[in-house]
Amino acid sequence: MPIREIRGFDEAKVRVGEGADANTRGRVCSPELQAETVFLLRVYTPIIYGPPGDCDPPEEICLRSRASAKSFDFLLAKDEISKQNNNSTMTRDLLSELGKRPMLCDGAMGTQLLIAGLGPGECGMLWNADAPAKVRDIHGAYRAGGCDLITSNTFGGASSVLARHGMEQRVGELNRAGAAIAREAAGEGGWVLGDVGPFGDFLEPLGDVTPAQLHAIFCEQMAALIAGGADAILVETMSDPAEVEVGVAAVRACGELPVVATYAFQKTGEGEYRTMMGTSVEEAVVRAVQAGAHVVGANCGTALTFPDYLELARQLVRAAGDTPVILQPNAGAPRLIDGNTVYLATPEEMAAIVRPLLDAGVRIVGGCCGTSPAHLAAMKPPLAQ
Repeated sequence: MPIREIRGFDEAKVRVGEGADANTRGRVCSPELQAETVFLLRVYTPIIYGPPGDCDPPEEICLRSRASAKSFDFLLAKDEISKQNNNSTMTRDLLSELGKRPMLCDGAMGTQLLIAGLGPGECGMLWNADAPAKVRDIHGAYRAGGCDLITSNTFGGASSVLARHGMEQRVGELNRAGAAIAREAAGEGGWVLGDVGPFGDFLEPLGDVTPAQLHAIFCEQMAALIAGGADAILVETMSDPAEVEVGVAAVRACGELPVVATYAFQKTGEGEYRTMMGTSVEEAVVRAVQAGAHVVGANCGTALTFPDYLELARQLVRAAGDTPVILQPNAGAPRLIDGNTVYLATPEEMAAIVRPLLDAGVRIVGGCCGTSPAHLAAMKPPLAQ
């Protein structure tokens, strides 16, 4: 098997076999650096570790790669490793803090980018590189309004989504930059959710994408978010529990960060709340929790009213058991005015639903479509009561 030399942590040299056969062995030249090298591999590659017995002698790392026809190529700068290690304290504090008090997540990013000048159909993630100050200002406005959690501008950051804009080769750059911008805006007292939206297709058998392929897609994006400073990963606006399960597994392959998993629900003619895939609230939540999500809930939703969100909250909390619940409603049910979809709920109306949601058991409240920094600022006082 061909061998190449790759420089990694602290200039340690790792020899890794090229190709992606079922079992590929990599030897760490310096055994005492084995742990750091494993860390590099975990951060940058969708890997499933083989049984410990497969590794003989001890200084060999046995890998089972889910990448196909690709060579392993890793490089993580020392400052990026330090950045992730520093984030671990904030990560632990996030879950600990959530146990002490309810928290406020931020609101919509897409509409704020449009207000700031993004053109229709343009890729908002490109602003992470080309107009970082504008993205930072949006995050800063949410933070100034009292939001504890700042969501990175990376919703469409998977390679499968960026490919629609011809930017699939910029996954690492744009996601890392997005997390770093959010990190700067969040400051010492805030937390960054590295945002991962749907990958834009269907898993098999409905589609052609296998779980292994999706795992690789998610890992590529999540690794960059972690390197950029994310304190947790938000897997959001999901319809398929299987996609959530792959997303949670990908986070665990990339690092030890909390996972927040949210679905988008709609109300059926029978009055039930289901995802676009027809999944019930109970099944969606239970599968996310069983996969290992630390926080579960819902964001967005199709034509849901505030009473709908309150009933949805009750069902989410009931299904989640001891797992904290997050709910991020839209600014009311959308209306079509002059051919445009608009959300008309005022900041005062959004503020009025905060206490009922908390009383229903929700631990994190935020906003989704149509919400603005003004909406979230109005939602802070009732959260603190």
